Amino acid sequence: MPLRPSPPSSGRVLSYCAQQVTSFREHISISLCVFKVGVTSNPVVRYVDYRRKNFTAMWVIFCGSSVKEIHMLEAALVSLFHSCSGCQNTPGSGGEGALNRVSSVPPYYAYVTGGRADQHCRAPCSHAVELAKASVEDSPNDISLLPPALREFASIREKDAEEACHKLFKKYGLTVPVEIETIDAGNEGELKKLPVVKISTWAKYLLDSGRLEQLTGVPEPEMEPRLEEFWQRYRKLYPEHQVYVLAENQIVRKPNIKRDPMGMNYIGSTWSTHFAFGSLLRSYINKDASCLDKLMAAFGQDMTDLATQGVWSENGEKRLWIQILGVKGDLPALGKIGNFVRNYSRVPKKPSSKTPCVGICWLCKAGQEHPVHIPFEDFRPAAAWKTTAFAERPWQEEPPILAAIPGLPDKPEAFFVTDFWHNFHNGLGKFWVANALAMFIYRVQIIPERSIEKKLEWLSADFISYCSRVNITPFMKEFTRDNLSMDSFDSYPQGLWSKAEVTTQTMLYLQDLCERFIEPHTPDKIFSGIAEATRLMNTFISVLYGEGFWIPAERGGRLGRMLEAFMVIYQACASEAVVRGIN
Repeated sequence: MPLRPSPPSSGRVLSYCAQQVTSFREHISISLCVFKVGVTSNPVVRYVDYRRKNFTAMWVIFCGSSVKEIHMLEAALVSLFHSCSGCQNTPGSGGEGALNRVSSVPPYYAYVTGGRADQHCRAPCSHAVELAKASVEDSPNDISLLPPALREFASIREKDAEEACHKLFKKYGLTVPVEIETIDAGNEGELKKLPVVKISTWAKYLLDSGRLEQLTGVPEPEMEPRLEEFWQRYRKLYPEHQVYVLAENQIVRKPNIKRDPMGMNYIGSTWSTHFAFGSLLRSYINKDASCLDKLMAAFGQDMTDLATQGVWSENGEKRLWIQILGVKGDLPALGKIGNFVRNYSRVPKKPSSKTPCVGICWLCKAGQEHPVHIPFEDFRPAAAWKTTAFAERPWQEEPPILAAIPGLPDKPEAFFVTDFWHNFHNGLGKFWVANALAMFIYRVQIIPERSIEKKLEWLSADFISYCSRVNITPFMKEFTRDNLSMDSFDSYPQGLWSKAEVTTQTMLYLQDLCERFIEPHTPDKIFSGIAEATRLMNTFISVLYGEGFWIPAERGGRLGRMLEAFMVIYQACASEAVVRGIN
């Protein structure tokens, strides 16, 4: 007879529920989330009640049969989150026995509910109609004297508000007048007529409405000299780019490169500097991957037309060309868009396999196992993979997004650009922090506690203390076996948080921890490596993110060498761990 599994410990339940509350806040938007933790015996009725209070979401995060335990969980969660921005729970509340005051039977539920602080800015159309009706009814003046738009809004039926309101928004100039076109992205449902807004449509709208600075970040009179300076610099780096062939008949002035880093046009709302082309549900892509290729083909053709033909203003006096230089994203996205045969998901999981790895990088042959083995773990200046850059295309069929976009003729794969933020903050950095903290935990006589649980508690308290000293609001409040993936000594630590900000904060804390507990000239190769590499990476990130679009060559070289040094130290620490039998 199979044994019944033992119930999870209170600590694991609390850790899981805390992660769910954190995920809920991320889902709503951390900076804008207003939320509350509670318990109930009827989540449906409770949710309806919160909807009346304009809360828009509710997650049930735990179900139990003990009133006492569910109240203790509520109190513990309130204690963890009451100091977080947007929390509506009163400090010290929770566990007052709310379920005891009503006649209820198990099961009992713990939940988190909330909404956005700017919800009034995101109200449904029915709410706008409701306000319009109230304004008309409460107006002391003759209704005929009220603005026509207000009267029309008030006349709309609340049950049919969405379509009618949008017609009025368009009538009174409250929508952006861009054409929504459709493309054929598949044979089923919405894919037959998938809506898109072409970048050329956005460009023409910005051109006609005098808003081109949303593209460049500078007023239109300053735009031409700024763009001329940009393309002169870019030509120094990539003289073979086909955009300069297109400009052969243009008068190109002699380059006079200025010392200007050129800032990013990211100030303000992303709605004003980022322009959506289209979207696809993941379920559609999983069912038929060709729909993504069709969407990318439409995008590529639009960008080809913008680069080769441009768009004219409505009055025919201005013409604008837009040249896309690359697509940047996380590795899974790039792999799908680029149809890469060589991609990171093919990294070998074992020392040997029946099917040799074809490579893990779309820019070179790193990771290839046949016919010649090219180790991807080699970070030396003379690493074999460096001589294979752009030697062989990473795809069997050219990705549709490239279309006929002018680019680097001998390096079309360079169009796909890796993203440091995704690679480190949501990737490598999680492994580095978790493994470094694991070394502190398993090494005796560093943390003044004996058991792993007590050491985790000590690290958590020390982390919170550090954040308080340097005026950081910690996104993650504690280190646990779960979020460090440390179920046992044989497990492989990795950070299991979803917010990249946690990597930033824990990297800074790790440097502080090293400065306090690791001797400058310690003979321990792993701890000396942790201290040096953490300091290097924090310095690298600080300098890099302080730069503009352009970085002076000499400073860029130093940054590159710092990043290379970090990887060499990482490899040395991993090798030393293998020698010492540490996973």
